[in-house]
Amino acid sequence: LNRTDEEILAYKRAVALKPDHAGAYEQLGLAYFKQKRYNESIDAFEQLKTYKPEAKTYNYLGESYFELGKTDEALEAFNNAVGYNPDFGKARYNLGRAYLKLGDRDSASVQYEILRGAMVKRLREHYKIQDERVLEVMNRLPRHLFVPEAIKHQAYKDNALPIASPPWSRPTKPTTSQRAPSPTISAS
Repeated sequence: LNRTDEEILAYKRAVALKPDHAGAYEQLGLAYFKQKRYNESIDAFEQLKTYKPEAKTYNYLGESYFELGKTDEALEAFNNAVGYNPDFGKARYNLGRAYLKLGDRDSASVQYEILRGAMVKRLREHYKIQDERVLEVMNRLPRHLFVPEAIKHQAYKDNALPIASPPWSRPTKPTTSQRAPSPTISAS
């Protein structure tokens, strides 16, 4: 058994002993998610909803559904998450991803605009940035397009992030027919 398998066994024992142990259901769901056992993570997070109906629980549930390609169910879970906590950036970002997957770019854009607006508010109030030109650029810049996929949900947080090339600027490897002809040397 690997460490995650051992964790799963321990959390399953914990909920067998104490069926209302919310923390065990949460950790069990996360362990299943880590192993890409999304159906089982959904079962654990559904149980968690009974004892801990909050934004984080619904976000976990939405992420599990999203990974299974059940975008409608993911959308509902992410909407519930932001209903519980409208300032939960990860859930709002995930809601935008779900809208994009369903082809609803306008609704996705609304979610990203809300995230940018909250970030600008923090910059203005917490960091006391007063230059309206800076704030306007920060409010318009789709930061999630410039960070690596694994941390896109952090694009509008107050922390430094590595920058990735946006998809439209990444060079592609030319095919044989696109390559320039090789120079030839003549023996004249």
